Amino acid sequence: MIEVRRSGPNDLDGIFDVFRSVYNDRHPYSVRTEIEKDLANPVIFSYTALMDGKIAGYGQLRQPEYPFLSFERQALEISRLGVRSELQGKGVGKALMAKLEEAIDGEDPLIVCACMQTADERSQHLLAPLGLFPVALFQGLAPDFFDDGQASSVLMGMCCRRVPVYPATLYLTPRLERLAQFVVAGIGLHREFLNFAEPPENSEGFLKQLALHRETFESHIRSGGFHFGFVTVDLSSPEAPAFYAMAHEAGFTVEGLVPMVPHANGSRSDHLVMRLVPPGIDDTRIRLVIPGATELKEILDTVG
Repeated sequence: MIEVRRSGPNDLDGIFDVFRSVYNDRHPYSVRTEIEKDLANPVIFSYTALMDGKIAGYGQLRQPEYPFLSFERQALEISRLGVRSELQGKGVGKALMAKLEEAIDGEDPLIVCACMQTADERSQHLLAPLGLFPVALFQGLAPDFFDDGQASSVLMGMCCRRVPVYPATLYLTPRLERLAQFVVAGIGLHREFLNFAEPPENSEGFLKQLALHRETFESHIRSGGFHFGFVTVDLSSPEAPAFYAMAHEAGFTVEGLVPMVPHANGSRSDHLVMRLVPPGIDDTRIRLVIPGATELKEILDTVG
């Protein structure tokens, strides 16, 4: 028998055991204090799944953790979803997802998003019923899935429950137009695209940002670690094509397009997400089963 209920402080040890059975010590929940902090956070909706009275899985809803959604107050991310390795395939994940979907309906956010391990088809199948549409593929972003420390790529999906009203013009280079059309059409948005490539008025700050990311990236690689930094390009800006060209010239790779990114002043725009990708990514470990994911990867491979 499977029961799913709100998590409590007494679930700490059981949740820790769940994630220890699936992930290596690079996962945030390999540290008990991280679990304890989330369980005590009143704005995180934490749920524990029990099978025959024993903790078998965990999942949560929270505000998105991604830097490019830092001003978002109308989105919920499905996060920290895990089922004990020996109990996978027995309906625990489906029961958790049913409860999380119920909570989403109650909160009625504008956007729902989640990240899925591309080496683990189960997580993609679990999240597929939400209608998440792939918007980004972060190569080598998650070093926490394999015992050997090999980085796993992560697929980010989103769905839009209501379409906000905001300026719909995007300034793009022709090579980015296919990516933009694919993402905004897939999520059910409508955009008018313009090609506009005037030189940026002030490129100094952006170039400094690129240099800082490269310095941090190289330091992490030298130490055997992983770099998670992003740069984003606001596609509502006439300077977008020039900023994209600068980042591309500096070795940054396009990994997706995130629509409806909020700004501090309340406005929204679509953003191109670019990263320095760690060397040695194993494409054979990238298995994409969410509808649209394979097409996204093909487009990203041609954009660079």
